[in-house]
Amino acid sequence: MELHHIGIAVTNIDATAKFYCTMGYVLTETIEDKIQNVYIAFLENERGRLELVQLVDKTSPVCNILKKIGVSAYHFCYETNDFYSTIMKLEKKRVQSIGIACKCNWI
Repeated sequence: MELHHIGIAVTNIDATAKFYCTMGYVLTETIEDKIQNVYIAFLENERGRLELVQLVDKTSPVCNILKKIGVSAYHFCYETNDFYSTIMKLEKKRVQSIGIACKCNWI
């Protein structure tokens, strides 16, 4: 299992990205995720990837996070080649999942 990215709830993607770009990150394009009702952009460098998640409106899932704790990291996304086994191991360790996305080559 490898870390794919760290998700950060932000109030403004451009302003937050400007800060990270001073540390060597490169910003990708910003897209709108209509299912989650958020704007998303990735920042990447040789050390890793960050996902900036900005609310579209007050129905966005990150709205409560921003109200409670402000701009902050709020999720970690991992990749694995053995999806079901990894999920079972994490459940045994009581790791809480806020969502599971499965991108399988065989589907």
